[in-house]
Amino acid sequence: MFTTQEIVLSLSYIVYICLLSCPQVKTQSTVCGPNHSRGRVVGGWPAAECEFPWQVAITIGSVFCGGSIVDKRHIVTAAHCMKDKNTGAVYPASSVYVRVGSSSISSTKFYRVANVYVHPRHIQSINDYDVAVLTLAQDLIFSYCVAPICLPDYWENPEDADYCTSSGWGVTDFYSYSLQQKLRAVELPIVNQNQCQQSYGSRLINNLKFCAGDYINGGIDTCQGDSGGPLMCLRQGRFVLYGIVYSVYGDVTWILSVSYIINDLMPNSPRQTV
Repeated sequence: MFTTQEIVLSLSYIVYICLLSCPQVKTQSTVCGPNHSRGRVVGGWPAAECEFPWQVAITIGSVFCGGSIVDKRHIVTAAHCMKDKNTGAVYPASSVYVRVGSSSISSTKFYRVANVYVHPRHIQSINDYDVAVLTLAQDLIFSYCVAPICLPDYWENPEDADYCTSSGWGVTDFYSYSLQQKLRAVELPIVNQNQCQQSYGSRLINNLKFCAGDYINGGIDTCQGDSGGPLMCLRQGRFVLYGIVYSVYGDVTWILSVSYIINDLMPNSPRQTV
């Protein structure tokens, strides 16, 4: 069995490999993970305009996923969002668009993508190594509504944060295929790793992943269309990217961990100093 902290450490290599192909960027002065939140809200809630300025929408034809800004040129998302579900082929960068700058999907600005890098060890059937890095064709312009999320240091444990949240435009009705026009967010408690593995098996929940959601009472999780979006935790007044949403099973969201090597690979990316 693995602790959540061990899982956070183990995913360092995943992000390391994905970012090896990405160019280094200049130091950014924008503070990462700004807390625009109104505070903790029980259950899901419609996000205020620009409440989570690192949240992006990613569209590839009819495919819709979330992602997170980590610096002016790079977006972190889920690998399965970048692959054709029938053939497994990676979508060409020219077909991928990143939308930023608003909690209202209709008000977002489109950016083209220059490169799509999917982790080479991604296993589509169980979504191991489910991470991809998008390199934008041009720099983002940072503002109150466009900002990077902080990256975790190697020793940080999401269970030690004040609370964790996920956001997205995914469908909220199981029988509906319509995405939300306004960004929604939900607070997600971290599930004990041993308990999650016992429930879903170590093949699906291994040292690369952890679970979040109301495991006991149910009814609080992410939605279809939220894949690739952030599991963000408030720590010392700033939001830190601890995971990438990759699946929902029952009342629990499965999360791929983000870990410390991303800081070593992108030393000029904005981050929280604890």
